[in-house]
Amino acid sequence: MLTIYKNLKFIVSKNDLLILKHIAMRALFSIVVALFVLTGFAQKQRIDYEKVNKKVKATYYYQDNTSIEKVGFFNAKGDLDGTWTSYNKEGKVTIIANYKKGKKDGVWEYYKPTVINIVTYKNNKIIATSKKEVNL
Repeated sequence: MLTIYKNLKFIVSKNDLLILKHIAMRALFSIVVALFVLTGFAQKQRIDYEKVNKKVKATYYYQDNTSIEKVGFFNAKGDLDGTWTSYNKEGKVTIIANYKKGKKDGVWEYYKPTVINIVTYKNNKIIATSKKEVNL
């Protein structure tokens, strides 16, 4: 028996439709399985928390879970508070940042191979900048 689909402008048998439906279902199933497997293998970032006085120290690790990405503190409200240090994958310091109640406050140092860029913040606003030549 032939079925005519006027909008699609072609003639397809019921058997052809069943085959197409089967192929589409297999493709959809394959995509769902692939997404499930890929999501299952994705590593979650390791974060260690430690209570230090009235703050919480957080240590974030790179995806390899062996090298530290950044270390810093949160206050009781969950705001960034205190010194945060960021590292590259080789363990070298890239940024030293300071926060006060969630806002940039104090000296920030950005480490590059031959220079340290220094930015001073007060209440989330830049108040001074400078550079320091170094051989790291």
